[in-house]
Amino acid sequence: MQPVKIKPRTTIRAERFTTSVVGKSTVSQPAWEPLRAAEAHLVKSTTLDALDHYVSAVRDMLSKALTKQAAEVSLYMSPRGRFRQMVFVRQLNEELAILHREVRDGRPGSDLMKRLDAIRGILVDLWL
Repeated sequence: MQPVKIKPRTTIRAERFTTSVVGKSTVSQPAWEPLRAAEAHLVKSTTLDALDHYVSAVRDMLSKALTKQAAEVSLYMSPRGRFRQMVFVRQLNEELAILHREVRDGRPGSDLMKRLDAIRGILVDLWL
């Protein structure tokens, strides 16, 4: 069997993906608005109160994502899906702990933005 050569201009057909991934942007949904507002507030004022507000927004988003995943998992009971959730939650807790240290130590805004982006990426992975 010969390896398949991929042409550099090959396009991906959208029919192969679910509509939730291709259809509309995940982070533009109204459920993400409190998280977006908390991120903006944390970037403007890097205080522990702003961090607590952001952490509560992340926890709310995590709760929504896990509820959504649990509803989907219950249809086919996937052990891999449950493991994936556990790993993402552990990663999310580690990222929040690092973010807390960075805010407490007065790190520059660019470091905070990288951490916020990583947290949002984990939440998006859980959401999908």
